[in-house]
Amino acid sequence: VQGSLDKYGLTWKNVVLAGFGKGAGLLFYASVARLLPQQVAGGVFFNAIVPFPAFLAEKAAKRTDRTPVKMFTIWGSRDSSTPSNYRQALQQALRKYPEVQCTPDTLPENDHVFDEKSISVLTSLLPL
Repeated sequence: VQGSLDKYGLTWKNVVLAGFGKGAGLLFYASVARLLPQQVAGGVFFNAIVPFPAFLAEKAAKRTDRTPVKMFTIWGSRDSSTPSNYRQALQQALRKYPEVQCTPDTLPENDHVFDEKSISVLTSLLPL
C-alpha cells in the first residue's frame, strides 16, 4: 500500500477504508486495534460482521495513541447476519472510548447486501 500512496503523493491520512460484511469487520478491527501502519482518515463499513465486541473494546482500551478514529457503520434493517442486539452490543462496548468515533446508521428495508442504496450512501460520505 505504501508504494501506491507514494506513487500518487498521498499519505495514510488520505485513506478512507471501506468494506462490506466480514471484510468490513476486519477493517473495523484493524482501525480500532491500530493494526495499520499509520492512522487513516476514517472508515465506512457496510453490514460489518464484527465478532466479539467486548474483545474489541479491550483492544480500544489498550491503545496508547488517542488520535480519534472516525468510522461510519451502516446495516440493513432486515440484515439477519448482524441482528440489532448484536449491533447495540458493539456500540455500547465502544461508547466507553471517546476516541473511537463510530456513527451507526440503518438502511430501511435492506438485507445483508451492498446495492444501489449502499453506493448512494458511500458516495455521499466520501467528502469526509
